[in-house]
Amino acid sequence: MNTKDFIKNLKVSYDSGFGDNLGKDFYSPCLDRCKEYKRMTGEFTSNVIFDWGRALLKVLNNEEDKCMVKIIANPSLNQYDIDTLRGTLKHRNDEEFWEKLSDQIYEEAENLVNKDLDRKEEREVKLKIFAYLISTNKLNIKFAFPKHVPSPGMFHVKKGIFYFEDDLKVGFNGGPNESHGGHELNIEGIDVFNNCDGENPHIKDSEEKFNLAWEGHAPGFLTKTLSQKTLNKIKINAPSTKIELDQIIKKAYEKKKDTLGDLLDEEQIEKLKNISLKIIEEEEKENYLDVTEKKWEFQKKARETFIEKKWGILEMATGTGKTRTALSIATQLINDKKIDKIIVQMRGTDLLKQWHDNITQWTQSKINRQVNVLKSTKEKDETDSFLLNFKNSGVDLLLVRQSKLSFLLDKLENYNLEKTLIIHDEVHDLFAKKISESIVGKQKKFGYKLGLSATIAEPFDKERERLLFEEIQGGGDKAIFRYSLIQAIKDGVLVESDLEVLSYRLYDDERAEISEAYGRCAARIKEGWPKNEAEAQRNIETSDVRKNARNKIEVFEENIDYLKAKLTRSFIFADETKYGDKILNILTPYLNVKTHFQDADKKNLEYFSKKKIDCIINVLKLSQGIDIQNLKTIVLFATPIGRQFIQRIGRVLRKDPDDPNKKAIIVDFFDEDDLKNEDEDSSDYRRYIELKKITNTKYEPR
Repeated sequence: MNTKDFIKNLKVSYDSGFGDNLGKDFYSPCLDRCKEYKRMTGEFTSNVIFDWGRALLKVLNNEEDKCMVKIIANPSLNQYDIDTLRGTLKHRNDEEFWEKLSDQIYEEAENLVNKDLDRKEEREVKLKIFAYLISTNKLNIKFAFPKHVPSPGMFHVKKGIFYFEDDLKVGFNGGPNESHGGHELNIEGIDVFNNCDGENPHIKDSEEKFNLAWEGHAPGFLTKTLSQKTLNKIKINAPSTKIELDQIIKKAYEKKKDTLGDLLDEEQIEKLKNISLKIIEEEEKENYLDVTEKKWEFQKKARETFIEKKWGILEMATGTGKTRTALSIATQLINDKKIDKIIVQMRGTDLLKQWHDNITQWTQSKINRQVNVLKSTKEKDETDSFLLNFKNSGVDLLLVRQSKLSFLLDKLENYNLEKTLIIHDEVHDLFAKKISESIVGKQKKFGYKLGLSATIAEPFDKERERLLFEEIQGGGDKAIFRYSLIQAIKDGVLVESDLEVLSYRLYDDERAEISEAYGRCAARIKEGWPKNEAEAQRNIETSDVRKNARNKIEVFEENIDYLKAKLTRSFIFADETKYGDKILNILTPYLNVKTHFQDADKKNLEYFSKKKIDCIINVLKLSQGIDIQNLKTIVLFATPIGRQFIQRIGRVLRKDPDDPNKKAIIVDFFDEDDLKNEDEDSSDYRRYIELKKITNTKYEPR
């Protein structure tokens, strides 16, 4: 049936007291066919969306950018609640009162989940769907607050318009609220109109009044939306993608088939069964020995070089696939039956989880033997199982944190390790002073020893650098294979970038601190310190002053109107928490910004990757091991020249499969006097020179 015939077959009125089901007979069929739905109602409850039936799937699957469902409703509180809330907020402004009332729609839905323990799982699924509709702007709700008389009652208008293709419309007046009771339980009636035979005055009147109210121009009432705080909360708690939402629905359906009522027909159920197949199929197609594009040939070269050497470090720029290269090496060695045991060592739980995810995918690729994956963590220590498995011929892989490496190496002392590969991720971290003594000399028996790093250079610790080469690749002063950041950008492996220069000045007391550092350097040389060590210490001290220069904050705030649009997918790097807090205060009015100062903030990384957070402020975090491809901008309040600088730059230069035209933005602060004088002792000037090599745009300091 075409749309026009469908509309003409609608009845002129529907009355639930005379055999009609308003939800199933009218609302759901119209919503399932329409392009847009506008509604004014006395009440809206989150649960009503499930009375839409199959039409809910139409709204969920709507790919158009514009909002499909717009609702103006009375806030769902009784007068007692409203009076109580107004009294509670009597010393606050009305804006806070209106926002609090508006937020009740979501708080009510959340409370229902917690109260209804017998149906908690079902309620949680429905809340996720409701949150997804709002966070993706497929459903937009505004709330009406009467002001037409001194002591107004509630907003109780009952009008709606469905918009179809070919400019066809269906309007209705009267009857039910947009609630489960209105759709299914109450005795309600509506009058229906259409424009199939020309413009209809009832529809025209409803349109004009709705549009006036939506824009906030209705003379008798105000319209307010949910507060930004609640919208941020919804955004964080909602599924970030349609695939994630489908997986939630699938899980709920498989666990309890009546959870979603009559929402799903056989076709939809079949789709749910297959939602993960495409992803799985792609994973299964992955072959870690294949290089599908010429620009990735360097990974194959890296693999061949290592297998020939057996011991060595691969120095590859962040974002160029160090993990994948390491797993391609493991694949080759397994297939050639040269190894049957693998140890992957990394620092911290974030990296361990990242490696575990990558290895899970790798084990589904074309490896000729089954790999048994084990972990050694605080929560789960399978080290003993790994050691016992040395007696069998199967391939076993152990993931171990750096803090447990010494213990593991001691355990392996009496084992034959000729067919064992040990992989050190971020290998430059390996010989920190606190663990160096416990592991030096304990890896000589490994048949294959691989180190991975974006940059090996230790400008302030040459002894550590020497020890690294000696322990991992048996000597030398260069990695066995190198693939630089500049080369990766040139080859199209990493994205190009623009540099935004913010110039600042040091205050007199900060200049004095730098002068004192130079004085201490001269004194150390006079005392017999090697010149390079004394200068290295001086550079650390002067860099610390520049990291926390007070004028940077002022310059940043002065340029916030220019910068804020560039910060919607950004990491900001600071050196101290109190400094990060100042940045947070500046940005909060403009962006959904969170911090990553401590372990409690780790969840924010996940939210950022799912685009539920605009910006993260980092303090001594995120320099390495984080793979977030949709990051577009980094702001460097505190980054010295050297490894940390390369690691942070590499974060933002990763390709984003969802944005093939991505161009990164690097915002950095430079002492204008140091740039003018070309002061090679200044970390600012040295970093400026390095960025000129990486970025490809002309720029002037702001």
